[in-house]
Amino acid sequence: KRITLKFNMSIEKSINEGEIIKSPMAGIFYDGPTCGGVCRNESEPPYVKISSYVNPETVVCEIAAMLVPVPIKAGTSGTIKEKLVNSGQPVNYDQPLFKITPDNKNNSK
Repeated sequence: KRITLKFNMSIEKSINEGEIIKSPMAGIFYDGPTCGGVCRNESEPPYVKISSYVNPETVVCEIAAMLVPVPIKAGTSGTIKEKLVNSGQPVNYDQPLFKITPDNKNNSK
């Protein structure tokens, strides 16, 4: 039996799997800065990579809806374990975006 605790719209903590950063909205996922929400600005590096350390205020991606890019923050502390969506791919509300290994010393949620 799997136990899941919901902390807010974008973070789900599963006792067996660490934490999942979920999409708080539907739109187009971008792993780095965009050109006005239309396309990924390839001259800029991605916000995070596998093994990047994040804190609750770290921007991990942008989701663009109606050409308006919205920065998405991690909402928790830990290390990025896996990116679950490719840049430029449509995402739905509550869709998993990243798996992270939580930082148990400084979890905010």
